[in-house]
Amino acid sequence: MEEVRKHAHMKDAWIVVDGEVYDITPFVATHWGWSSAGKNSTIIAIMSALGGDCSRDFLDVHKGLADWKKILVQLKGFKIGRLAEGEVDEQHPQGEVTYKTWDELIEMGRMPALAVEEQVQRNQKWNEYLRNR
Repeated sequence: MEEVRKHAHMKDAWIVVDGEVYDITPFVATHWGWSSAGKNSTIIAIMSALGGDCSRDFLDVHKGLADWKKILVQLKGFKIGRLAEGEVDEQHPQGEVTYKTWDELIEMGRMPALAVEEQVQRNQKWNEYLRNR
């Protein structure tokens, strides 16, 4: 877990789900949560989960979705390893994420302040495009 905790930034993003370690860096900036669904709450959840075990939250959010099997296939593509036998995230032993605020995430270095502004602008442009179709 010590190594996983080092990768807790949107440009270097590892998570643990059910003991498997995933490097989701390529996916963080393109996750549908930036432009749809819960938007802010989805991105806060993702950013808060980086560098730790998010098993319970990941499964709670995704397992009931129609795309569940597709999500699992996609997740497997990001797998880079497995935790050592018996190793747990002492900060999140049950795989539950402690959610942070935008300011906390920026202060912790999980994401640059500009990332939020850039994503908001992209969302606005996308929504404008959809309205004008």
